[in-house]
Amino acid sequence: VTTGEAGLKIQGGGTSASATVFYSQYKDIQENIYLPNAAGTPSAEVTNSSRAKIYGVEGEVDQRITESLRLFGNVTLLHARITDASGVDPTFPELGVQSFDSHRLPRAPNVQAVLGADTKLPVAANLAFIGNASFRWQSKMYFDIYNDETTSEGAYGVLNLRAGFENLKGDWQATVYADNALDKRYFSNKLNLGLATSSTYGTVGAPRLWGVNVKHRF
Repeated sequence: VTTGEAGLKIQGGGTSASATVFYSQYKDIQENIYLPNAAGTPSAEVTNSSRAKIYGVEGEVDQRITESLRLFGNVTLLHARITDASGVDPTFPELGVQSFDSHRLPRAPNVQAVLGADTKLPVAANLAFIGNASFRWQSKMYFDIYNDETTSEGAYGVLNLRAGFENLKGDWQATVYADNALDKRYFSNKLNLGLATSSTYGTVGAPRLWGVNVKHRF
């Protein structure tokens, strides 16, 4: 991989912000490619043959609103495409060997963003309320280089919440949390088993998860 990155960062007045542009040129990416064997039947081969190009821009802002409230966010715009790969799509083997050039790289959404807030507010002589909320969103992505709709995941967002108390020294803390608080259903992985069963295997992302944390730093 040949890669380059350039950026700018500013700080002052309770604000921290940065912007970065990046570019990467990959060659000999290892992929699981289906190619015709001696009998003409597609079979999986792990080969170092694909090329890809990745470039984009990332921005981040961290703003201290008050002594007790901080807002933060970041966004990434990404272009990640195969530039040299060919093989047989296991979901549509009847199409034969085809080019996958311009297909998106796996797990590379065009847009990713996070928006959140932190708060720490004294409520007693030796006690502070603490809270955190963050919302992570991403656009549509594919789980393999074939870019079939059956192995894609549409745009979705996940909200995580956390609140509790800690002493002012910070060595004791008790919080309640709710990860994926809105119970968003999404797939964390998908795999087509087209050649074998004409079906798709998927792993569902974690549902709403809540609990209590108690921490002590010695």
